[in-house]
Amino acid sequence: MSLSTLPSPEAVQTAVEGDGEGFRVLKFGGTSVASAEALRELVTIVADSRRRGPTVVVASAIRGVTDELMLACAGAPDPDRIAALVGRLRRRHLEGLAGWLSEASLEALSGRLQYELDRLARALAAGPRLHEVLAAGERLSVIRLAACLHHRGLTAELIDGTEVLALASDGCVHRHRLEAGLERLAVAARRAGSVAVVPGFIAADHYGRTVTLGRGASDLSATALAHLLAADRVEIWTDTPGILSADPRFVLGARTLPRLHPEEATALARYGARVLHPEALRPLVSGVASVRVLSTLQRHHPGTEIDAVSCDLTEGPFGGVAKSVTVLDLATDDVRPDLPAIVAALTTRPAAEQALQRLTECLQREGLPVGATRIEAAGPSSLVVVQTIRGGVEQALPKIHQALCEGPRSRPADEVLHHRDRREGARVGTG
Repeated sequence: MSLSTLPSPEAVQTAVEGDGEGFRVLKFGGTSVASAEALRELVTIVADSRRRGPTVVVASAIRGVTDELMLACAGAPDPDRIAALVGRLRRRHLEGLAGWLSEASLEALSGRLQYELDRLARALAAGPRLHEVLAAGERLSVIRLAACLHHRGLTAELIDGTEVLALASDGCVHRHRLEAGLERLAVAARRAGSVAVVPGFIAADHYGRTVTLGRGASDLSATALAHLLAADRVEIWTDTPGILSADPRFVLGARTLPRLHPEEATALARYGARVLHPEALRPLVSGVASVRVLSTLQRHHPGTEIDAVSCDLTEGPFGGVAKSVTVLDLATDDVRPDLPAIVAALTTRPAAEQALQRLTECLQREGLPVGATRIEAAGPSSLVVVQTIRGGVEQALPKIHQALCEGPRSRPADEVLHHRDRREGARVGTG
């Protein structure tokens, strides 16, 4: 699905001009909203951002909730199953907050959650209505987030994704509603002591009905809003300190890439680096000044800057021939090890052929077949792509990373993920 550019930035020109401060759009993924500890960090990040300028917050569902909602849509409606799901979600969204929020705040939060949970129960009992059911994850998440921001002294104005974003369409019948919603969002973000909070993943169809944008698409929600607001800065807050040189679940030496061109970041996302949605940067082609990928639990880490300034054209940032290696599983719904997978390496253009040779040799040494190969353009770099099979490829990833990404230079300690993050199972792209 693609998002429309409706309404145009001109629709909120008065609100955008304001006092001259540029908008900041912060997106938080599923692990960034999952626990009370993460929420405390998130609230601190948002408060700091609001001191720097008008802030819009886009949030995902709590990690794992969307999967539960998808399972709930399978089969005929069952009142007992629906009631059990509603109870689990209620407990999940109140968990860990009793020692933080006041009793009055918890009671108010409980009531607002219950309203949304009742709405979810009706949607499940009716058929279910898939998009309405899946949207509940993000809508519950932002209700909880707003209560935590209020506790910090910030006013959080909730604005649904259907009020500000629409699917691309010829002749949107609710344009005026979208323009009004976006202006309301801009005014809320500019108001002193206030932030606008929007559930990601959700938009409106041609008739204003709720639609969802696909897994991981809260990134796209954030960048589309940034485009519409002509924002100065977008921050994607996730569970790893930026975009890494490999998946840290398999490569202990995976390091943060300090800077990437938008086309490089998009290429890595297409080939398995799920820290960023593959379409996320498309709305920003013509104008947002700054995009950073950052870690909620390591908020002082500089993360990865994404901009059009090319860098490291003669070698990878760590002295090897490649910047990053990724694995794309082509059959995620099947567990057979002989099904195809793709290994991709983002490499400098002069080193592309050398990287391809090293990658194929490394796969062969690990007993993995080498299928079709190709070299693609990725902004100032090249992407080396090799087809193999999934069985054993993730286990081979550390050696592939060593062969392609690591050079003779010593490794600065702050470029390597902390061991605590690995023990806790840091995963690229879980938010």
